[in-house]
Amino acid sequence: MNLATLLLLSSALINLQIAIAESPSIALQAPTITQERTYTLKRYKYRPVKSTTKYLEIGAWKQALRKCESGGNDTALNPKDLDGTPSHGRYQFKDTTFYGFAKQYGIKVTSHKNGDEQELILDRMILDDKVDLTYQFPNCTTRIGLPKLNYIELSSQSE
Repeated sequence: MNLATLLLLSSALINLQIAIAESPSIALQAPTITQERTYTLKRYKYRPVKSTTKYLEIGAWKQALRKCESGGNDTALNPKDLDGTPSHGRYQFKDTTFYGFAKQYGIKVTSHKNGDEQELILDRMILDDKVDLTYQFPNCTTRIGLPKLNYIELSSQSE
C-alpha cells in the first residue's frame, strides 16, 4: 500500500471517528497502559510514558488535541508560548515550525494560521516516525496522551 492510499484511508477513518465522537450517544474510551514502558519508533526513542498515558484513535486524538491547544478556535493566538514566541490557530503552530514541516513534506501552504492547512501538516506529522509529538505538543500530550497509530512497539522494559 503506498503512502497516498494510506493517507486517503486514514483521512476517511479520521472523518468517521470524528462523526462518531461528536455523537452524544457514543462514548469513546481510551485504553490505558497498565505498566510504565519505553517505546521506540524505528530510530527515534521516546521518553518513558506513565501508566496513565492514553492511546486514542487518530480522529479522537486530533479532536482532543485541537480542544487542548486552541479550545477548538481556528483563530486562536497565544502571544507568548513556552519559548516566548507566538503560536497560532487550530494546533497552535509557530510559523517557523509550520513552514518547516510544510517544506519537509512538500505541501504547498498559504498561511500558518489556516486551520485546514494545519490539519494537513498534523496528519503527516502523526505518520512520520521521526516526529516526537511529545516535543511538538508537550503540555497537551501530557494531558491527552498520544495517537494509537504513531506507535510500533519495538522494545519495552518495565521501569
